[in-house]
Amino acid sequence: MAPRKRRPKTKRDQTTQVDANDLTPTFDVDESVAAAVFAHVKNTRDRLALATVSRTWRKVATSDGGWGSCNVVLDGELGQKITDERLHRILRCCRDVKHLEIRDAPRSFAGTGLWNLGGFAIAHELAFTSLETLKFINCTGVSDFTVLEFLRDIGMPDRPKDTRLRCLRLAGCVIDDSNQLDELRECLRVDQNFFEIDKEKISFDLWECICGCVIDTFEANMCVSCHETYSDDYMVDGGFHFCKCCDAFVCNACEENVAMYPCQDCEEAMCESCLAEHVVDCATCEVCEEEIWKTLCNECEDKLDCVDYENKWLCSECGCREK
Repeated sequence: MAPRKRRPKTKRDQTTQVDANDLTPTFDVDESVAAAVFAHVKNTRDRLALATVSRTWRKVATSDGGWGSCNVVLDGELGQKITDERLHRILRCCRDVKHLEIRDAPRSFAGTGLWNLGGFAIAHELAFTSLETLKFINCTGVSDFTVLEFLRDIGMPDRPKDTRLRCLRLAGCVIDDSNQLDELRECLRVDQNFFEIDKEKISFDLWECICGCVIDTFEANMCVSCHETYSDDYMVDGGFHFCKCCDAFVCNACEENVAMYPCQDCEEAMCESCLAEHVVDCATCEVCEEEIWKTLCNECEDKLDCVDYENKWLCSECGCREK
């Protein structure tokens, strides 16, 4: 069969063709609409993306104070590409920053854009009137001096205590002087508490080790008696964890000052606070007439089919189990 011949295009066909560019979707609007939409965008990445759409969006996104009250989070690719100049430009767009977080910044990033804004001192101070959280995680070019200068510049240490920082994170930054940690603590509304159950809620994540170095919370071990701090490496010869329930740590010097209560089945110890949660009552051994603490760690209690708080207790004096 002979191939079918195509009908040649007529003038009418050519006039009905539509330029493909006319069908390309666009997000361009006038400046007032762009500003209204932009006010509802909260994510830093999305705001920076909108600035690349058109000149109108760029004008709205880069105007001084155009971001209003906002959180600035630069992590992932944004964190890896941040520079001091780019941070400077971003901060000028903000009217009030409540949460500032930068992660994994290159070593060339020193954070000087925080306080060295060249002629914009008043705007800079206003931009952080509501600052609650400041995090520089794994920013190896940022020093404690830079952060402290920034906090002084915005008057954080002089603010009423209940309006200061709720959270300060500097793990992975350069700590030139451990003495400056006390000045950084003066910028907190909540005192640093190592024994907070949820370590993520501790207001400040840096501690001075007894060996002289500075470590973060997840490398630190604090003695429950003297409150001296030990790093994981220094802890090996300096003390030990003794509580099976909360992993409490005691240094060698305080060992005799701390009460340790062994579990009746596995002989693992509990600290006094955990003991208070696990003691049900006490009883008297029928054999030696000594008082028996009714204590079981969670693990041992879970192994029992039934916990009989009247009969199943091991006497620490004679080793018998009550009948």
